Amino acid sequence: MDFIYPLLSVAGESLGKTIDKLNYNKNKIRPGQLLFLLFSTNVIGLLLSLFFIHQPFPILSLSLAGLIAFMIAISVGQNFFDYIGLSTKNLSLREPINNLEPILASFLAYALFPSERNVKYVIAIFIGVVILYIGNSDRKLKLKLDRGIVYLFLGMICSAIIVSVYKFGLETITPVYLLLFRTTGVLLLTLLFFRPDIRGLKKNQINFGVGSGLIYIIGNLSRLYSIQYLGLNFTILVLLLGPGLIYMASSLVLNEEVRLKQVATSTVLLMIIIWTVYL
Repeated sequence: MDFIYPLLSVAGESLGKTIDKLNYNKNKIRPGQLLFLLFSTNVIGLLLSLFFIHQPFPILSLSLAGLIAFMIAISVGQNFFDYIGLSTKNLSLREPINNLEPILASFLAYALFPSERNVKYVIAIFIGVVILYIGNSDRKLKLKLDRGIVYLFLGMICSAIIVSVYKFGLETITPVYLLLFRTTGVLLLTLLFFRPDIRGLKKNQINFGVGSGLIYIIGNLSRLYSIQYLGLNFTILVLLLGPGLIYMASSLVLNEEVRLKQVATSTVLLMIIIWTVYL
């Protein structure tokens, strides 16, 4: 049953990013406006969930408060850089950059947590990333070092760091409260520093933003439960399926170019994941 968590996480991430890109292209929403909708939806949804699950409020020590503050700061950078880059670049171009995230995240997990020092998963993650790179190595759209690409790289680095922060946090508090603290902090900082034009939001922009925000609640909670119950490197390995789902969504929903080679590499990657899990 625990295996459903990483699968829900990768599905939620892929579907949410596709809806966000559609919101950019069709509704012309601004990054600050989208971040406000996503995180306000997350905060409200998580608060409502606490009425049903009745989890006690965690005891916040000084070290835990510092960890939460660091997590919020990294999350602000991750989302800001990612969504600024996503608003200026083709969705499929985001994936070759984000393909580097699992390697960095896996190495950090290996270095920081003795329980994550399973060489089998680290090697499988590295091989998987190489396969994903090969699947995009001859794209006609080249990665030029402009501002949008730099933003995507910075977002990828923050994203690789944040999963290890999650691992530390989950040793003390539950996934629901960890995600609630993160989303509340990011929402407040977004309102404070970026001051999005909330009054200028249109109905379609709100509908798309709230829809993807609800999907992210499921995806992000599933990722945290997967890290807690199955381990960080195992979760990272399964999340390598995400690019394949985004490629398919890019083709079906956004009419972006997706080649047969990308589909083939995603299929090989799935076989490697299955082989590694049952080896």
